[in-house]
Amino acid sequence: MRQPTINETIMFMMEAHRGQVDKSGQPYWQHPYRVMQRLIPVESDVALSAALLHDVVEDTDYGSEDLADLGYPSNVLEIVSIVSHDKTGRDRGRTYQQWIEWIRDSGNLAAVLVKYADLLDNHAPARLSTLPPKNRGLAARQQRAIETLRPAIPEQYIAVIPAGDVAIAQSIMHQTKVA
Repeated sequence: MRQPTINETIMFMMEAHRGQVDKSGQPYWQHPYRVMQRLIPVESDVALSAALLHDVVEDTDYGSEDLADLGYPSNVLEIVSIVSHDKTGRDRGRTYQQWIEWIRDSGNLAAVLVKYADLLDNHAPARLSTLPPKNRGLAARQQRAIETLRPAIPEQYIAVIPAGDVAIAQSIMHQTKVA
């Protein structure tokens, strides 16, 4: 079975998150898209696909089996599984920080990179500034998680993964309004 391209994965992810909004009220699909953009310098289609899919299993009706049926290979599925917080299964009883440490210690660099980029996006100044007051306390937890993951990432990746705000190209924004 052919693995979906990055563009096909973008379209699937956008459809999977259709109608969802983040804590700031923005279309949810923008978050995984920005996570993927942060990892473009890493130049790994596996990491880019996993970045786009990282919340699909956790936050939509799609499961790992569905992703496998769509043609995503086991290395992408493994990353998605590692970075998907399974509160009722594998991660039940773990604190958030313990889960982050488990990701760090997983030995899967691509999973660590995806979670790191995810946290950077959640912690970006523009995103934090739009959170409702009840969610602003997440910043300290996110910063601690970023600091926990950083030592597991080779310096050449730290140097190229954007840590601040990441804008979404107008062309992709236009596509979502037309679709």
